[in-house]
Amino acid sequence: MRAWNDGRPDAFAAFERVGSAYLHFAKTEPAYYSAMFEAGIPAEATAELRAAGERAFTVLRQASEALIAKMPAQSRHPP
Repeated sequence: MRAWNDGRPDAFAAFERVGSAYLHFAKTEPAYYSAMFEAGIPAEATAELRAAGERAFTVLRQASEALIAKMPAQSRHPP
């Protein structure tokens, strides 16, 4: 996802861009957004759908891991 941009220039700014991109997509493409989250179609229904879901989740996972790595150790919750 372009908004993440490998966490540049810093993980917090990049994570904020990811959130803004999701909100922008929801606002400008409400039918697609609704289909993604409310259609009830399991991600495993097709290989293409599963791959798209995995790509989206990978961005969120990478962003979360980058943010956690920036947190002071005493502030982190156990995995």
